[in-house]
Amino acid sequence: MFEVPRPPRPGKRQRWRYLFLLFPIAVGVVAVVNGLSGGDESSGPTAKLAWWLDNTKAPLAPHDPVAWTSGDVLALAAGRQVTGYGVTDGTKRWAVPLTGDVCAASKLMSGGRIAVLHSDPGAKCGRVQVIDVQRGTAVWQRPLPPWDSSGDKETQVVIADGVVAAQREDEGINAFRLRDGKPIWQRIGLVQGCLYAGVGGGEALVAEQTCRGGLTTAVQSLHAANGKPRWTRVLGEDTGVAGIFSTNPVVIGTGDGYSGEVNEVMLLNKSGAPAGRVKLGKDTKVQCATGEATWCDGIVLNGTTAYVRVQVGEFSGANVVAYDLTIGRRLWKSDITDRAELVPVGMDGARLIAAHPPVSSRKHGYSGEPSTVVALDPRTGKSSELMSISESQTGVDEMIRSKGRLSWVNGLFVLVRQDSEPGSEPVLAVYEPPKNKAAPNQ
Repeated sequence: MFEVPRPPRPGKRQRWRYLFLLFPIAVGVVAVVNGLSGGDESSGPTAKLAWWLDNTKAPLAPHDPVAWTSGDVLALAAGRQVTGYGVTDGTKRWAVPLTGDVCAASKLMSGGRIAVLHSDPGAKCGRVQVIDVQRGTAVWQRPLPPWDSSGDKETQVVIADGVVAAQREDEGINAFRLRDGKPIWQRIGLVQGCLYAGVGGGEALVAEQTCRGGLTTAVQSLHAANGKPRWTRVLGEDTGVAGIFSTNPVVIGTGDGYSGEVNEVMLLNKSGAPAGRVKLGKDTKVQCATGEATWCDGIVLNGTTAYVRVQVGEFSGANVVAYDLTIGRRLWKSDITDRAELVPVGMDGARLIAAHPPVSSRKHGYSGEPSTVVALDPRTGKSSELMSISESQTGVDEMIRSKGRLSWVNGLFVLVRQDSEPGSEPVLAVYEPPKNKAAPNQ
């Protein structure tokens, strides 16, 4: 499947010479591996590729694939279909066809339900649908009212507090009841001189506004039941909202709203006033998807603590740094070597999961150390290795480094490619602790 071709084996007379030559190299590699982390010195188990999908089963365009897990089911929205698979073995459980290509999908589930915004014949991004992941059924679907203007604009859909909100760039929000799809409110066009430019879901509904012809930006908390503002916080000129990381508490990323580059993380209190902030330097690697403010890489939130990916050391290394947003202070940097390219993945109970691709060597490019998944102590940054991934499984290192959305689900490492260039590499890959079986291509 993804095996790198191996050179021919040496003849019998050459083997002892190879062993003597390799002995000092092997000793050096062991020393390097033991020095990668200040956590457990023993390496984690080598992961097995449990199952995977390529571009024929999970199209990469026109919208990046999106995956969710609920119980023993992994749902994947790709192309014109949402498909459910057994999360451990990749067995196809169900499929819900869509009437057009996926335009956007909710990042979060609610009660095992997801929302997908997709095209209809003759109406681009004109239908919203809610799907029950465990049952594999379409709960409801509704056409969206015609947008005010044509053109290729970014769209979003989120679930928040019992409501599904579909939003189109600088046009407005249409809200539906999650339970049955009943339309409950709209906020379309100019509202007190401002346009809705983005929206975030979860425990509450938070929106981004552009005002005065785009000269200023505001953040607004909305009552999910009726769309009326709870509070509005004007951010000022030349300050865009690049990302909405959390809605309870409200944590946003300010910066370039067009490129998605974040240069400050801001905590807002229950009345919308700033309660803390952390300015990020040029070495920070926090990036949000253009037009989809909730889809951000390089940052994980746990309450009022932000775990941020920053560039460190040589060879474009990256590490994870923890910040307390209430005081704006750095707490720690993980003990992983600065030559790694560490990426924060998400919280798993009381620990932070992170991963890095093969670690670079100062003189010889990438070393033999494989991609690795680690757990970080959220209080100290001390690491312990969970599993390593064989470098012979091609394309995975790039997914970890920058071209994938990563998650850790009940001891499984799930990667979903975010790259518009189809190839033989996996689009979705699920890794598990080693088992005595081959990984099927579903």
